[in-house]
Amino acid sequence: MSKIINRSVLIAGDRRTIGGIVVTVIEYNATNKISRCTTAGTPPASEVGFALLAEARDTTNKKLYKNTGSVTSSTWTEFATGDTGATGAGGPSGATGAAGATGAGTTGATGATGSTGSTGATGANGSQGPVGDTGSTGVAGATGVTGSTGVAGATGAGVTGATGVAGATGVAGATGAGTTGATGVAGATGPMDVEEITLAFSGAAMVAASGACTSGSTPVGFYISAVTGEPANSHIVLAVAGTTLTGTLTNAPGTGDAITYKVNLKLA
Repeated sequence: MSKIINRSVLIAGDRRTIGGIVVTVIEYNATNKISRCTTAGTPPASEVGFALLAEARDTTNKKLYKNTGSVTSSTWTEFATGDTGATGAGGPSGATGAAGATGAGTTGATGATGSTGSTGATGANGSQGPVGDTGSTGVAGATGVTGSTGVAGATGAGVTGATGVAGATGVAGATGAGTTGATGVAGATGPMDVEEITLAFSGAAMVAASGACTSGSTPVGFYISAVTGEPANSHIVLAVAGTTLTGTLTNAPGTGDAITYKVNLKLA
């Protein structure tokens, strides 16, 4: 993706084919014209989209060019090597002339290496199938009635002995023997009023299964008890007719696949 620098230069890494030549864009100018790039061969001539004096580096022939044409018709001129300096004039009296200075031709700048293309985004994970509903808990039996507490026996009223002659202590009265009340009878355990029916589905065509149940019972919950392979996602519809419970799937499990449901029914 291009990135704007100081609102006038866009750094890019786009790879384009222009005039049959693969062009890797290094930089666009503010008018979205290519100002620096690399090419796999001599840059394409008479093409639109290159800025005036744009630089192109031929990575195949290892040469550097500049656009001396226009933005509507490119003309590529190779950067020249500096000329050799002239030979110095002969000095008087036969002295050897000084050697001419070597020409200081400027070597063209090396084009920057094209940016590496960004890695494609990783594909998203597939959605997880829905979790089956949890079966409802059976109704707890009623607690038996607690037996009543026995009546406490009455405290005996022993008669205090008379005071003995000459200061003798009277005999203590006997303790009353009250009767302990009987323990109450434990209450009976309440009856269970839920039954469980198994419905099994398999293959690419089976969308209905049934099982015997108590007449008048009502479905109150279900859960998945067994799975073979990877059954198709589906909803189950439950119905009771007489003494038969029928389950219908919106989609059959599939070839070689199977799924088993446990259905809880409340008794009438």
